[in-house]
Amino acid sequence: MPAADGYPASANLNVWLAALPTAHVKSIGYSLGSGVQGTAAISSLSLTSDNSACVLDFKDYVTALCVSQGNTWSQEAGDIAPTAIPAGMLFAGPNTAAVDYYHPVSGNLEGVVGSSYTIAEASGYQAALVYEVNPDAVLNTGGPVVHYATISIEPYMNGWAQGQTGTFTVTHSTLVWTSKITSGPGSQSQPVSIDAMTALMPGNTLLSQGLHLGTNSTAEQSTVVSAVTGCGSFPLTDLGTLADFPTNLTWSDPVCTQGTVTGGSFTVGMVDGVSFFTGQVDYFLDGSTTPSRSRRSRSHPVTTR
Repeated sequence: MPAADGYPASANLNVWLAALPTAHVKSIGYSLGSGVQGTAAISSLSLTSDNSACVLDFKDYVTALCVSQGNTWSQEAGDIAPTAIPAGMLFAGPNTAAVDYYHPVSGNLEGVVGSSYTIAEASGYQAALVYEVNPDAVLNTGGPVVHYATISIEPYMNGWAQGQTGTFTVTHSTLVWTSKITSGPGSQSQPVSIDAMTALMPGNTLLSQGLHLGTNSTAEQSTVVSAVTGCGSFPLTDLGTLADFPTNLTWSDPVCTQGTVTGGSFTVGMVDGVSFFTGQVDYFLDGSTTPSRSRRSRSHPVTTR
């Protein structure tokens, strides 16, 4: 049965069955031929005949559900915290740095299927749902084993319009990408499904779940996230932890005139030895529209707001 594809014998299964009616199948598999460049993730194969059915599962990983690992949050170094408002968490531009919120979790990437986040308000491209993972895999041909990557789930890559609101739910076919893959399937220019990404890093483990508005955001970009489900508890209201918000001001060596502080040094943004000054609360001297750049200042006269 010569074929046009260059092989001496090539045909579909029915032709082979007619030619060899008593043959027994010894093995089944897939092969990407020599000289061919491509990537594919095959999760299962179903075979059916008149008297039998066979389903082969090729997955070499086990789903580990995403589970919360504490009621804490953080940003990547140099990034900005979102703003807590009554409607939820506000991720807004313009900013050179990213605006993000990460919550520690365990599990693996396949275990985030079914998670969701609700966008109550939006303009421009929405903040993404992201997962920091340890891929424990080579993600680029000839490259090293990668142990840290951020998997991004962008609504616009999954059919959402700019400014669209509602609840986005992660499914097995949700398209994702990571900057750790420089080109090809899994990169930003070629996102792949959750299942296909998992196949590229079958031994991955989750580090955190988060929300992320990328670098160099514009004034038109704004997202209010009101709820996140999956991975257990994901707090959206724990930014307001400042005991004496909005001042948190302490004086030293004050100069007083008739009971009123008219000079001296003051420190802002410190609660129980923890700084909330940078990226979380802005402090202004009266008459200034520019936030103070230092926790400790001298001024005459001064108030805070």
